[in-house]
Amino acid sequence: MHWLSARWIPQSERSKFMTSYHGAAVGTAITYPLSGLIITCFGWDYVFYFIGSLTLIWCLAWWILVYDSPSVHPRISQEELDYLKREIGDLVTTAKDKKVKTPWRAILNSKAVWAVMAASQGLMWGTITLSMQIPQYFHQVHHLDIKTNGLLSGIPEVGKFFFALLFSSFIDRIISRKLVTVTNARKLAVVFCEYIPAGLLLILGFFASSNTTLAVVLLALTYSVGGASSSGSLANIVDLSPNHAGTILGIIKTLTIVPGVISPLVATYFTKNNDSGSEVALHWRSVFIVMAAVYTFCCTIFMIFGSGEVQSWNQTSNAAKEDVILLEVEKLPSKAPEGEREEVDDSKLMKDTGNENA
Repeated sequence: MHWLSARWIPQSERSKFMTSYHGAAVGTAITYPLSGLIITCFGWDYVFYFIGSLTLIWCLAWWILVYDSPSVHPRISQEELDYLKREIGDLVTTAKDKKVKTPWRAILNSKAVWAVMAASQGLMWGTITLSMQIPQYFHQVHHLDIKTNGLLSGIPEVGKFFFALLFSSFIDRIISRKLVTVTNARKLAVVFCEYIPAGLLLILGFFASSNTTLAVVLLALTYSVGGASSSGSLANIVDLSPNHAGTILGIIKTLTIVPGVISPLVATYFTKNNDSGSEVALHWRSVFIVMAAVYTFCCTIFMIFGSGEVQSWNQTSNAAKEDVILLEVEKLPSKAPEGEREEVDDSKLMKDTGNENA
């Protein structure tokens, strides 16, 4: 998706488009109650038939409608094509260009890449802990039944999506109006999805153990403001390198396995004892303190080293240009008689060709 978004989505609309990534949260919130209704009316096996059918329909629509870039889409209007060319420019290669080599060393040595990677790790730590452990928190600390627990656990999913829509529209607007730089806009988004949740989690751990309503509100806010990630780390990956956004996202998603594995273990370590009353609340306070610390640490790294500027290594390598030069060598006419032709000096030829292009 990042590879496609770099070629189809202008920077002025990037944050809003990345909100579509949170569609999975809405799908999750809808699927659970819908599955219950299907099971009641038709039986459990029809849940798989229904969801599988929707997936096949979606795949068919993707196959028919989606193309690698605007330049190869057979039904795009000339007006839209001109708009995308004007807005995106030459920051990305098209389907007709030669394959660009991945600058692995430059990517791994980039402070900006490591900064967005840190922000992504912190976000994943919090997301995994919240999605997997919060139902247990409500059960152990606030003694909610399964039905109420499931309902309250689904509310933040919807809140996250709608907050992402509103916040991304705000970020795109201030970027397009040049009220802030892209760098500062991305940092503002990361503040919302990591610094603010850190503060809310501390309030939750210290003041909400005996107040269920306050706990629900704080957790809903914590999860909802995480929707700002679509305007922060998700969009920032494309900012840094439209050509290699897919590769960078792949690296980040691979490394997020680490917090995905460790964060549940940490939560389980603090809450494994079947204590009751104030003791279990203290254990969950420790979980929230660790989450807040991870959020703060990762967000601070992004505040220091994060960037919204296109990196120099995004541009295509000189390999394609050299191929063109070598092709021109073969076509150069020679007036010298056979056997008297001088060998062309490579460096001189490249210099002359460069002057002609200029």
